[in-house]
Amino acid sequence: MTYGGEQHSDGIKVRTWSSVKLFLELSGHFAFLAFDDRPKTADVAAPRIPVGPMVACFGTYKVNEDARTLTNYIATSSTTTFNGITRGQKVTLSGASLSTIGTLVKTPKGDIVPIDEWKRAK
Repeated sequence: MTYGGEQHSDGIKVRTWSSVKLFLELSGHFAFLAFDDRPKTADVAAPRIPVGPMVACFGTYKVNEDARTLTNYIATSSTTTFNGITRGQKVTLSGASLSTIGTLVKTPKGDIVPIDEWKRAK
């Protein structure tokens, strides 16, 4: 899997996450996990407190082949502002590759558009 990163409102594209996974189940459920490089920590007393930047969410999805869209219905997210929202993406499928361009996301550093290139797991 490769990850395209994000495009800021000024047009600058950046790669922000060091490790990203997207799981799309045939049942219509999805999970998305994104982690940045994080320092190792010996703090095993707090395994439920994330260290460093990360985003994780899960829920259900629908595909509209005619419109070439993937719509995620987020049940729960590490970012509570995503809980219960719907996020759309334009998709292009070519063999084992899936390209997605997400809808605008507002962040403390400005608006971004997620742009991703996914490869099917073997």
